[in-house]
Amino acid sequence: MTRIATFALCIAALFGAHTATADIAVFHDGPIELAGGESFEFNVGISGTITGFDYVFDFFSPGDDSWASDILITIIDPHDNTFLIGGFDTPNPDAVPAYDGSVSGHDGAYGDNLAVGGLSGAGNWSVIFTNDRAADLNPNILENIHFNIQGIGSLYPPAPGTGALAAIALTTFGVRRRR
Repeated sequence: MTRIATFALCIAALFGAHTATADIAVFHDGPIELAGGESFEFNVGISGTITGFDYVFDFFSPGDDSWASDILITIIDPHDNTFLIGGFDTPNPDAVPAYDGSVSGHDGAYGDNLAVGGLSGAGNWSVIFTNDRAADLNPNILENIHFNIQGIGSLYPPAPGTGALAAIALTTFGVRRRR
């Protein structure tokens, strides 16, 4: 990469990152075993306002009558505001997935694309998948969890700090030592 191209990228990151619109995708392909009440948490460092959340996961319920809609998905912004999707023991979630109740069945791939409101901020966001059926006698298994956080305005992964970008620029245009 030429020095001018590197410098241009540093300038774009300094001044353009705060106005970019982007979606943040997160993947976890390995199996996660959740007994009744247990959770698995993803942490994503972003800044902005969330407008939507789409997701898909494979659900397996060996040995009992759990449904995929028993899984509670909680999104928490850096200000501790929450948005709840689905669940079994949690009353009045903010959104009910399209596969709610017996529509989901026991095993298979499930997902939805939902509008999300009231969440914004810069910093650490959490997305938590919980087996929300506390009396569940057998663990549920989640695999191939893929979700996409959709946003407007300044949703972006945190940009490198100004100091880091300045260091890159200075290194790029730094004085060469003579041999």
